[in-house]
Amino acid sequence: MELLAPAGSLETFAVAVEAGADAVYIGAPAANARALAGDFSPAELAAMIAYAHRRKVRVYAAMNSLLKEHELVRAAATVELLAGLGVDALIIQDLGLHAICRRFFPKLKLHASTLMGAHNALAVRQLVDMGFSRVVLARELTLMEIAAAGRSTEVELEVFVHGAMCFSYSGLCLFSSYFGGKSGLRGRCVQPCRRAYRWGGGRERGRGEQAKRDKPAYLFSMNDLEALKLLPELYRAGVGSVKIEGRMRSALYVDRVVRAYRLVIDAMAPLKRGILKGEPARDRFVSSPSPHNSQEPQLSLHDLQCPSQTINLSSFRVFRAALAEGRELLAEALGRKTGAGFFQPPFKELVSPEHSGNLGLFLGKIIVSHDQWARVNLRHPVRQGDRLRLHGEPSGERLAFTVRRMRALSSWSPGAELLPATTLNPAGTRGCRGGVGNGGKIAAKLPVIMSAERGMVEILLPAAVRPGDSLYKVDLADRRRGGQRPKLVVEDLHRRRVAGLAQAQPRRDIMTFLGSAAGADVGRKKTGAGARNRIVGVGAGTFAVSSVRRSPTRRFLPLWLRLDDPRLLVGRLPSVVQRVVLSLSRESWPRFAAAEKTWRKMAARIVWALPPIILADDLPFYRNKIGELQAKGFNAWQIAHFSQAQLFVAPSERWPDGDGQRSDGGEVAKSVQFGPVVVKRRGKSGSGAKLIQGSAEKGRQRGAVLTIYGDYTLNVLNSLARESCRRLGLFAVQASIETDRANLELMLGSTASQPRTPPQISTGLSIYGRPPLFTSRLDSVHFRPQAPLLSPREESFELVREDGQTLALAAQPFSLLPYLEELAAVGLAYGVIDLRRQKNSRDELMSILRWAGKKPPRSLSLASFNYLLGLA
Repeated sequence: MELLAPAGSLETFAVAVEAGADAVYIGAPAANARALAGDFSPAELAAMIAYAHRRKVRVYAAMNSLLKEHELVRAAATVELLAGLGVDALIIQDLGLHAICRRFFPKLKLHASTLMGAHNALAVRQLVDMGFSRVVLARELTLMEIAAAGRSTEVELEVFVHGAMCFSYSGLCLFSSYFGGKSGLRGRCVQPCRRAYRWGGGRERGRGEQAKRDKPAYLFSMNDLEALKLLPELYRAGVGSVKIEGRMRSALYVDRVVRAYRLVIDAMAPLKRGILKGEPARDRFVSSPSPHNSQEPQLSLHDLQCPSQTINLSSFRVFRAALAEGRELLAEALGRKTGAGFFQPPFKELVSPEHSGNLGLFLGKIIVSHDQWARVNLRHPVRQGDRLRLHGEPSGERLAFTVRRMRALSSWSPGAELLPATTLNPAGTRGCRGGVGNGGKIAAKLPVIMSAERGMVEILLPAAVRPGDSLYKVDLADRRRGGQRPKLVVEDLHRRRVAGLAQAQPRRDIMTFLGSAAGADVGRKKTGAGARNRIVGVGAGTFAVSSVRRSPTRRFLPLWLRLDDPRLLVGRLPSVVQRVVLSLSRESWPRFAAAEKTWRKMAARIVWALPPIILADDLPFYRNKIGELQAKGFNAWQIAHFSQAQLFVAPSERWPDGDGQRSDGGEVAKSVQFGPVVVKRRGKSGSGAKLIQGSAEKGRQRGAVLTIYGDYTLNVLNSLARESCRRLGLFAVQASIETDRANLELMLGSTASQPRTPPQISTGLSIYGRPPLFTSRLDSVHFRPQAPLLSPREESFELVREDGQTLALAAQPFSLLPYLEELAAVGLAYGVIDLRRQKNSRDELMSILRWAGKKPPRSLSLASFNYLLGLA
């Protein structure tokens, strides 16, 4: 079992290696999901890889950000650099980057990021077919679901076992983007889940009284994951790599956590022979071992499901002692409160609404403040030189600083006035000196101190604060002052090594492959708020996006209507509605089944749509309904995860969901008629499948053509990703709902100087609706479905529970309806009006369609998501 550690700096990288990590993952420059952490220079990358390889430690580079069209060139150059430096694998999300790697760097190992949403066996097998050597599973999976995914293939499985948990499924969070244009899928998340929110009404489940409307709570701030005690269960489930989250964490955190897991993994080694691989234990280890859980039961042989005759009792005692020592190390890591996450239901200890979710030890709340001196009743010791974080309530704003000055209070009582600032002793000395206050009066003398164990003190802060703000300790003075820390130094040999590798552009054949995207460099800037023309770098010059070639004749954009309420289909729809997309789910199916006569009358327009999350237990339902509807002649489908195309494979040719065995053990051919092509999958048992395209005519001769469309949740943000969808068998795909005008034009169009071959796959876009900002598996007793919820910035939304998921929806839909003419002109094939979860009447539906393509009155004006303001 590999231990994979994070590193966001040279110091933490060296600490991770020396603490015992088998592999370390770092962020690749400008293309990783922690963009706010800063980039490593090429020489630093060379130094880290050399440092690790000398110690037989592997290095993985995370390039798991979605890429805009103009970023493809820079990303390809980064891959070329990393491959030249000998990085052991890339962790990626973007389908366009996947295409570059597979075509030009076939020997470079690829790991599928958790942002690719591998939440069932279908997704794991699809990623294997695409050439990934490892799959990082979604954090939301239980041990049983992990084991089922592991049995489906021999690919390496990686899971997060320690660190931060996102409230939303990775790859489906739009919150940071929707309310500010900073995409979490591009590494720019501003962590809205760590903010305090207040209810505007409604009742909290489990409580009979109305909660106070003005009391904010941290409803979405997840406790950290900790799975130290679950390592044997994860090994049994087939996990090959356990991952620690934290590329933005301190060296202290990385050191303590890596050492804790190293201890337990090493102590587990003698037990592996007795641990029976297969299905994990049910209803065991509901609570992860935690320094916050003093009532944890003792581990026994029964817990490990090991036959006692196969286990050396002395080895078991060593393992149990390692667990105890590991817990002590984790307590020193200054992390958040921890829990076992989603590994075993029922899901407990996932959210603590009373805590902000800040990293570090909670020291206390500010009582009073004056002239940046703040009084606090310390719960834990603080020393001069410790690193603290100030958390503003309820805004969620944070400020980190180093303790420079503290002073003791000899006596204090609630309500006492803060004493004027005194003249302080030089750092490193004790005692007190008098100070002169206002009016020349001598201020009371307070002793200046270098450390405080607990109790009432005053701390000098770098900014003004308010009573009620919180303080957290995030790093220790002793560690920060040095000592025996490992050193990783960038030397001249590293600079010489990258001198010929670090280029602004990749080699010529890659540039040719990228086509017109090769003309777009890495920068763009607005010419004004909501400006139409944005400047994008092109080689040594620039061009305005308005120079993108537009269709001279097309001024009409076909519309698709997406519904979850069949009552809106009663009556005739305008001809502008080309397609009607019906959302298939356990909850919606009874409504649609009852209204079958209504939607069967418009069968030629109907597209059935699947949800982005289909957990293992729900796969039989969807297989059954897909079969029923196909038997009735419905062959147009929209998938929300690229692996869902496997649901349309004939049962006799399908890989089973759990055991991963083919019936004959030999070569299997799978044929699916997708759009204008027939797609065949062929491969031997245990090998990756290969996609082969046949002619449309042959497909029609065998029967009705199955047409597959892609939803916006496939996260297509560039033309190469769109082309990858075509190669996977899709007839059309929606662009990412997060895209802005400038990127969409570059993705769809061609500049006057560099015309692009027309795409072989059509592109749509969601142009109206209330997309889920969070999609979470958690259903907390603290939630009030359909009750209004307000952010610290007074942004309004609500929670709904749908098909086993908790969705956060904006109070008002976004709309691009006024821009239909320009969307058609740049080459968009269709626009999707999504009326799900809105309870619209038939009259409201017709009103929305009437305003399509027109400027609405001010009273009906809606936000445009990122389309005008830009996507960061």
